[in-house]
Amino acid sequence: KMKESMRRNVFLRTVQYKDGEPYGIVNLHLASDIYERDPNAFLQRTALSVLAGWKDVDIRHAHQTVVIGSANPTTADFLRIALGTPTAECRCVAIDGKGVAIYVADITYRSEVIQLHIDLLANSRGPQRRSERSRLPAELRDHRTEAPAPELRGCDCYHPKIGIIVRWVAPAGTI
Repeated sequence: KMKESMRRNVFLRTVQYKDGEPYGIVNLHLASDIYERDPNAFLQRTALSVLAGWKDVDIRHAHQTVVIGSANPTTADFLRIALGTPTAECRCVAIDGKGVAIYVADITYRSEVIQLHIDLLANSRGPQRRSERSRLPAELRDHRTEAPAPELRGCDCYHPKIGIIVRWVAPAGTI
């Protein structure tokens, strides 16, 4: 029997487009047993949206790291940008209940499709209550509660302990 940590993975690469223009490159390693449940779903929709729809998949931990980088020759070619243009390089990892990474994606976005909002006072001990300091800005709060436009939907990720909001500006169903 293969050890859980030695599971086979499936590699998927996509270039994501909006209005005919590329905005992101996704290099995904997905646990093969997850992929084999519904291969067509992973070929038609983003992997995270597929995983999020499966209530029986136990995701215990998920994190994302964002690094500001620059376009190498391959990235520049895929994204149709100049060599050395700033990019956002993201590593997204989802770990199951057994401690095994079932989803590892390296995603490179054009710099103009990502915005970071960092609340520098999120952990301060000022007179305001923490819940008042760490609220989402109005434009992001409205975005999360109102129905998004069908062509465009951001995906706001917020970590209240450190006060960081990452807002992706991408077509619906592509992030």
